[in-house]
Amino acid sequence: RSMRPSPCCSLVSAALILLAVDCCGAACDSKQVQFEEKFADLKNWPDLDAASSLASIKDGRLTLTVADGKSAGSLYRGDVFEDGDICVAFRLVKTDHKGESNRATAAVTFWATDWRNNYRLSIAPEDGAINFEVDRIVGGRFLDVPWSKSGAVKGVGEVNIIRVSIRGAQAKYYINDQEVQPGGPLAAHKPEGGSLIGWQVTSVSGAQYVWEISSVKVTK
Repeated sequence: RSMRPSPCCSLVSAALILLAVDCCGAACDSKQVQFEEKFADLKNWPDLDAASSLASIKDGRLTLTVADGKSAGSLYRGDVFEDGDICVAFRLVKTDHKGESNRATAAVTFWATDWRNNYRLSIAPEDGAINFEVDRIVGGRFLDVPWSKSGAVKGVGEVNIIRVSIRGAQAKYYINDQEVQPGGPLAAHKPEGGSLIGWQVTSVSGAQYVWEISSVKVTK
């Protein structure tokens, strides 16, 4: 075209794009919304111990401070879900972790009946070698599927949008709208009658982590 957009319009367009990406990811937009958390309060997250995780809400964002190997998270117990896309936007705001061993994670929990029986898509933003995993917890025991590496995982200070797309007994996994493959075989055992969804953030021993969650959405 011969006409160029004005700098003002370009800035506005860029800002809108950034807001859309930070919210929930392209795949969870413009669909039938089954559930959306805007973090006005914590009533939807009954498992969260707000005191121990130093939870606070500001401008529709939940900030959680966890340390010394502790974690924070919750399952949403207001409904169960069948087919759909689960999207959660995480940001590791900062950490004082200096070591190279271990990793703190942010995870989307799906196909869950409770905390002892569920699946998780986890990322480790500060780990450049292996930085994501899809695992299953059965009776409180992790199956320990191997971790993998993806260039889609962003680092400390950046927003990572984790998405699990479920259709029947099939699940596809996305990090920042890029599909990723689990590090090993993982049988699908979808709970009958629908499943709970949720999220979790963790820390490692001897270090403090500040996590931010800006969106949780389930679309169909």
